Amino acid sequence: MPKFPVLRSELKDGDCLCNHCTALCCRYFSLPIKAPKKREDYDLYREFLTIGRISFFVEDDVWYLVVYGDCQYLTPDYRCGIYFERPLICGTYTTDGCEYDNDVCFDKFFETPEQISEYAEAVLPPKKPLLPLGRKKKTAPEVVPPPPTYFKLRIETPTNWDDYDNLRWYMTHGPVALSLEKGNHWHLIVFADGQERAGRRAFELENGAGVKRYFETPDQIWEYAHAILPPREPLERDQHLKVLLPVLN
Repeated sequence: MPKFPVLRSELKDGDCLCNHCTALCCRYFSLPIKAPKKREDYDLYREFLTIGRISFFVEDDVWYLVVYGDCQYLTPDYRCGIYFERPLICGTYTTDGCEYDNDVCFDKFFETPEQISEYAEAVLPPKKPLLPLGRKKKTAPEVVPPPPTYFKLRIETPTNWDDYDNLRWYMTHGPVALSLEKGNHWHLIVFADGQERAGRRAFELENGAGVKRYFETPDQIWEYAHAILPPREPLERDQHLKVLLPVLN
């Protein structure tokens, strides 16, 4: 049974795949991240996976973080509610090779903490014993900490309109936030499933003193970009739309 009522190969002239899709491309965002090198890096990514809503994939030796969440501007009929002001990455996205009836296959894909742990054990040197052989160390019962309510990831500092447009795109897939902290360091904050309120409270308690600016909505990050950047040059796609739209008196 086909995944969609119309296959890509069966599309009629003048029709568009988007007319038959449930807006798969509007239900997540991804960004390149630092590849893990040390055991501590893998432990950190393993902890990220415990909050849900995320996965990692590797393509051509580049690691990517995937955050799942429907775009807040997605309408019930799977259309874009801000089509004429949508982020640039959405405006330039095409159906060529998109998720529609395509079996996506990555070089590596991780969606559980156990998968990251197993991969780390396979690629890293064995752990060195802490004590000479034959000696046993008395250990206290292990205390399992509660799962985190959020994670914070350092991202590149935005410098131009395209960078801030990407940040706006991230923010449409809530619950996520952005923080600008001392040293001009930017971070993406992703909250755990069903733990947004607790996550925001925990983030404020743990990071409040170092946060210069905090953004919770796409509008906030876009207003900040308008305040600090020179006026944006008209986009080619906008000029094209102006030609297509009727002139109203």
